[in-house]
Amino acid sequence: MFSSAYLRNGSYNVIVVDWTELSRLPCYIAAVHNMKAVAKCVAELFTFLRNSGVDVSKTICVGHSLGAHVCGITANFLNFRMHKIIGRYLVDTVSMTFMTVILKN
Repeated sequence: MFSSAYLRNGSYNVIVVDWTELSRLPCYIAAVHNMKAVAKCVAELFTFLRNSGVDVSKTICVGHSLGAHVCGITANFLNFRMHKIIGRYLVDTVSMTFMTVILKN
């Protein structure tokens, strides 16, 4: 996962959102449908962090497969900009719903 690489190479806070249980068959279709709701929750987390004093200009949202879409949709719910959104598409279903939020110290 990306989070391990960040933690090995610098001083970062990493938050991982794992919604695997909500995306397994037969729930995958529901997971696609619920991406907007998940993105709204992640946006609320970003907003809370910003309101708590976190410098969001250094925030990166990394998404894998559906999580990449969630990162992109999250930006629609924010009234400020994240530093970066990184999307990664994988064919294997093991990693399809992980999202990592990277906060540079």
